[in-house]
Amino acid sequence: MKKKVLIVFKYPRGNWNKPVINKFSNYYDTEHLYISDYSNKNFTEVVSDINDLIKSKNIEIVVFDVD
Repeated sequence: MKKKVLIVFKYPRGNWNKPVINKFSNYYDTEHLYISDYSNKNFTEVVSDINDLIKSKNIEIVVFDVD
């Protein structure tokens, strides 16, 4: 069974996100989300939602897209 990974992107970028997701999908059961989708929430709510997702889907690895 593949390990589960969550990739956290800041926002959708057509040229970048899809190839990264595809590469990880070769080795991991891959989930992804965009922080920009949480623009109506504060920091604490975003962290709580991400932590809930990690727990509910038993995600083992989290990768952050950072500058």
